[in-house]
Amino acid sequence: MHKNKKSAHPAVPDVALGRRLEPVEGYERQSLKPHIVYILTKLELGGAQKVCLSLLEGVGTHSFSSSLITGTDGPLVSRAQKHRSVFFLASMKREVGLKNVFSEIKAFFSIIRILRKLKKKHKHIIVHTHSTKAGILGRWAAFFAGIKKRVHTVHGFGFHEHQSKFSWLTHFFLEWCMSFITTQYVCVSQTDIETGKRLLPRFEKKHILIRAAVDWDEFFVPVKKAGWPRSFDTIPAESLRMSGQREDECSFKSPIILSVRHSRKATANVSKEIGSIFTFGTVSCFKPQKNLQDLCKAFKIMHNTLPDTLKNHVMLEVIGDGVLRPQLESWIEENNMQRNIHLLGWQKNVAPFMHRWDAFVMSSLWEGLPCAIIEARLSKLPVLAYNVGGISEVIHHAKNGFLVNPGEYEKLAEHMGMVVQSENLYKNIANFPDQLNLFHIKSMVKEHAGLYQVL
Repeated sequence: MHKNKKSAHPAVPDVALGRRLEPVEGYERQSLKPHIVYILTKLELGGAQKVCLSLLEGVGTHSFSSSLITGTDGPLVSRAQKHRSVFFLASMKREVGLKNVFSEIKAFFSIIRILRKLKKKHKHIIVHTHSTKAGILGRWAAFFAGIKKRVHTVHGFGFHEHQSKFSWLTHFFLEWCMSFITTQYVCVSQTDIETGKRLLPRFEKKHILIRAAVDWDEFFVPVKKAGWPRSFDTIPAESLRMSGQREDECSFKSPIILSVRHSRKATANVSKEIGSIFTFGTVSCFKPQKNLQDLCKAFKIMHNTLPDTLKNHVMLEVIGDGVLRPQLESWIEENNMQRNIHLLGWQKNVAPFMHRWDAFVMSSLWEGLPCAIIEARLSKLPVLAYNVGGISEVIHHAKNGFLVNPGEYEKLAEHMGMVVQSENLYKNIANFPDQLNLFHIKSMVKEHAGLYQVL
């Protein structure tokens, strides 16, 4: 964050928050390398947000200076605050609708003013937007601020088959217009590249594939330590807290139970060890795209097909939160699944949970290529998911996970039951030799640095 120090340069006003953000000492007005301005809406625990913050933190190692313009909400705000040049706009929100039109107009003009201020300090600026709404506001704001280099990362296009025709046409038309003022598209999956080449003008000549990376040091589990058995003691209380919560306020209200994969004498057949638990897990915002009710339905079907002696030895844990939480809580209560399905809320540190889960599940209706999928495979978790977006570029059916068509939650339930009850199948899938080097943060930052240099 900017500190209140005397400076020869004018401060940049954050109109939405009513405070002034002082420029950092040592910034040069003339630089051989461009200054990168990242624009993002909400700092929730999603792939686009993680990628954007990793770039913000990493491009400095390649001698680029950088700034971030973002909203004030989300569990990743505390991480963003550690950077020296961040502009928080209270009017910058992810939600789209008529009731937010005034906020969106306010955010748009605030972004223009910030970019014009930054232009006075930096000769060369590249604006790099992430997520659909930030892509629209940010690229147009950069255009009207006179910034010629405008980059947008596609974490899945804003138009998709699960929208109404009117909604699809609206989102498509907006992106079609944006394509004429976009200098470069960065795609995280080959699927998005094929969509862009098919539907957007000149997309083929101005796109590049750069994988969305994750923190290897945090999630990576060596092959020799994967599988059966693995030791596990407990999860520290601080890892269960949401940002700013006391331990007694944490949204996780169930006791930590020893996971089957980490028990002293572990086996995939949960009936072989009294008291052991096979835990499915996922990380998701509670919104229509993530389609969590299908996941809960699949879990219930799988649960009901197990012998009575096993029904209390399988669990689904969901890290995340959002507008659909009340509906999910009602569904869980109506279906008497309170003992087996736990909504954990947002967690500051996801890795300890993944390291004790036994499998990762996802029922999204559309995606780019979710970072959580990569994190799960680095943690040696079998992945069971709907086959959407670029997931099939990493998850290979019956090799390191299982893929089913969107909406086929009965089929998803069938595969969930298979990994619970077959030890050999579980071990083979968990230990599949993935090729994930391109998903390393250092690799991603290096590729972006090369792109910025040639723009």
